[in-house]
Amino acid sequence: MSEIIVCYGDSNTYGFDPTSFFGDRYPKNSRWPEIIGQETGFNVMNAGANGREVPYPKSRANAVRECVERHIKIFGQLGVWIMLGVNDLLSGRTAAETAKRMEGFIDVLKSSEYWPKMDICLISPPPVQYGAWVDSERVYNESRKLEPAYAAVAENIGISFIGTGGWNIQVAFDGVHFTEEGHRMFAEKLISEKIL
Repeated sequence: MSEIIVCYGDSNTYGFDPTSFFGDRYPKNSRWPEIIGQETGFNVMNAGANGREVPYPKSRANAVRECVERHIKIFGQLGVWIMLGVNDLLSGRTAAETAKRMEGFIDVLKSSEYWPKMDICLISPPPVQYGAWVDSERVYNESRKLEPAYAAVAENIGISFIGTGGWNIQVAFDGVHFTEEGHRMFAEKLISEKIL
């Protein structure tokens, strides 16, 4: 296990606070990547961004690959934990389409000469709940299909996978974003699953 971990995700990695009028994020000690770093002593980098979808087309995936390669040149070995897909579903894509995009993204990472130094872990985001952002039965149902679709991608490529569908992570009124307690729950579960 690499002692340097990059958590590449969307607003639930970034730590977006849905109760903030200006779109602020939770305090540093209330975001799951930072909690993992505090609890384990690992160097955990929060590379989350609000609204991020699975990188597509290939040019966007290549930009991420180049960034990962720069980090590997500095640190030698790098853990890359990827948790994306909810914004793809909210944008109208199916779980199958999102998984196909994810497979294409990881294939781009795999094309790197530094691939052997990437410890990739694909994390399936917790399913959304009905709320202010989720009033569609389609999105609700597709979010529950994402975990098995991602598990198949991980198995096909040969990378680590963590499913979070049974974790019952606490989300806010919007049905999408973790509460602060949800972030703590998520961090604790990941620490347990990854045996850090």
